[in-house]
Amino acid sequence: MTDSTRMICTPWRDEEEWSDTLRQLLTASTLFKSSTSSRSMKSEKEGTPESLTLADLHRSVQMVAVWRARSDVSCCPLPHAIDVMGNLAELLMKDYLYATGSSFSQSLGSMEIRLAYSSA
Repeated sequence: MTDSTRMICTPWRDEEEWSDTLRQLLTASTLFKSSTSSRSMKSEKEGTPESLTLADLHRSVQMVAVWRARSDVSCCPLPHAIDVMGNLAELLMKDYLYATGSSFSQSLGSMEIRLAYSSA
């Protein structure tokens, strides 16, 4: 097998899945700049990276979980940076849901959030 036909094993389906998920994870912090000033989670400028919604973030966190399941340490490991980024995005999302008093917050306490941040 030559270098030009070498197969590369990755946990993501294609480059589009990779770039969409990565973009959503990278913009996760912009969703939570000020949870007291706005609860809409949607930017006024559609089409910009800031137009990411909470549902988009949830989908990207789920996609990283799928990548973890698909990854094989010997063949196609999930890059550590992506794994950590997925964990932090999930933590930001859970923190926001806790802070806004959503129904999810019933199963999660402030101490659990603090411990998650300290271990991330």
